Amino acid sequence: MYALIDYSSKLLSQIPEYDPYLSESHHKHKKDAPSGTAKELISILLKHYKRKENELSVGVTRAGSIPGIHEIGFDSEFDTISIKHTARNRNGFALGALLAAGFIQNKKGLYNFKDEFENIIGGLHESKKN
Repeated sequence: MYALIDYSSKLLSQIPEYDPYLSESHHKHKKDAPSGTAKELISILLKHYKRKENELSVGVTRAGSIPGIHEIGFDSEFDTISIKHTARNRNGFALGALLAAGFIQNKKGLYNFKDEFENIIGGLHESKKN
């Protein structure tokens, strides 16, 4: 999702009619607001939109049993473009951790999940060439 938001905000920030926003929802027991994921998405948006954090519309909801939902939108008077991610459970995060562990096996240095994601995408790109 970070890569999608990075690319889309880079493109859409060049069109002044599009105004970015972020909306996130989580269950009522979640302590941080905005979440770490939302803070990272905000950072990505601000990198391309050259705004201060308080100039970006951010909505935060904590209620009931809502799973993790993050939506980033780009709104204009003509249309709205949005990207939404809903985490139904933690299984996807666990799978990502296992993939990352396999990726860094026998490597030295510091890595983040972006490194693993680029490895996965590179592999998909290579398989399409064959």
